[in-house]
Amino acid sequence: MLFSERHEVFPDWAVEEARNLLMRQAKVFPLGSTWVGREYGVHTLWARVDCVIHGDRLLCYEGEDRPDGVGSVRCINPAFAARLDEVRAEWPSFRWVRSSNRHTDDELWLGPGLALEEALASRDLLLVRARPEDSAYHPLEDRAIAPVSHEGCKRYGVALDWWQVLSWNSDTNEPDHVPTVSSVIKPIQGTRGRAINLYLFEPELSGLDVPKGVLISRGELRRRVRKEKEVVCQPFIPAMRLPDLPDRHAILRMYFGFSPRTCSFVPLGGVWMATPDPIVHGKEGAVVGPLVLS
Repeated sequence: MLFSERHEVFPDWAVEEARNLLMRQAKVFPLGSTWVGREYGVHTLWARVDCVIHGDRLLCYEGEDRPDGVGSVRCINPAFAARLDEVRAEWPSFRWVRSSNRHTDDELWLGPGLALEEALASRDLLLVRARPEDSAYHPLEDRAIAPVSHEGCKRYGVALDWWQVLSWNSDTNEPDHVPTVSSVIKPIQGTRGRAINLYLFEPELSGLDVPKGVLISRGELRRRVRKEKEVVCQPFIPAMRLPDLPDRHAILRMYFGFSPRTCSFVPLGGVWMATPDPIVHGKEGAVVGPLVLS
């Protein structure tokens, strides 16, 4: 990943829209047995809205419920670090739990992580970095400050009208419906940009430099729905084009911290990210820079 000093400004009106979306997400996201759900009635102590701004419209890809990248963002965005420290002063202390299936930068801001065995023996509140399907970590959920077994659950997006669920109809042996506009297909629960496909219609999108295996046909979509029974179908949102990186696809990653004092999410700032292909994620060749508040 490459770092840039170029700043992008996240306007005040977009901050309020993103904050309101997170508060709506918190009302419908499954809390499970997490400590943060019992104590504060929200799904996480911090969240991230991945989005773009086109004109006067904020278009959101996802509300990340247990986002990584905080350690790196602190290093490249001093204003973010200061705002995070301010809201973090309202939080109880917690440790983070390592997993061999997840590579994170948490050590940059939380210090050394705990192994699973150490976490099980401790009484600390915990940030658990395992994948949601890793049931060995589920006993830690009742001390978790962010989702564990429900991490990456996409059902909230139906309530927010961000996407639909495509289900397999065993009577017709077909999906219950097929998208009629270009769409992104995602698992009903998934993280880190895994298992994402593009189902494209518009001719102007046919020239996108899509990684091999990402673009799927109607037949491939049918087979995926039949196999998984349910998938998420989100209308395709084109990435931004930054003036000095016109050949790259860019998105904005805006972090928020939950304030127990005000019972709301506080904007922290974040990063912009640009990649050569339209599935923008923290991958090799990505360029990131500070995203600041106006």
